[in-house]
Amino acid sequence: MQNNSYNETSQNSLVNKLLDTQIKEYEVKQQAEENKRQIAKINADLAKQSLQLQANDKKEERIYKATIHKWLIVAGTIISIFVLCLIMFALYINKEDFIIELTKLLIYSGSGAIAGASWQKFRQQSEEHNSEPK
Repeated sequence: MQNNSYNETSQNSLVNKLLDTQIKEYEVKQQAEENKRQIAKINADLAKQSLQLQANDKKEERIYKATIHKWLIVAGTIISIFVLCLIMFALYINKEDFIIELTKLLIYSGSGAIAGASWQKFRQQSEEHNSEPK
């Protein structure tokens, strides 16, 4: 009889240990799932912050380019007005040779500026094309 009760006690003890082990395994799995959810949430927040920073960076870049463009237009307008005044003065004092030389200078420098801008644009586009991920 004692042997039989000892077997039942040991079986109950084993069953309790097995149940305790399964409960602990379940708790560990739940904790692992919770950790995965937290990691996913942190990654999502990080991605949102990264996109926000990129958008802000692009916004600042567009503002900078617009400012540069505005000042280039202002500088071009001032230079054009100066050259026009110079031509009018040369016409007033009757210096046609000066006007011809000034026109040549403007054509040469204008064509050089256009060629340089075209070359820079081509190089910039080729660098952007080469830097894109494949």
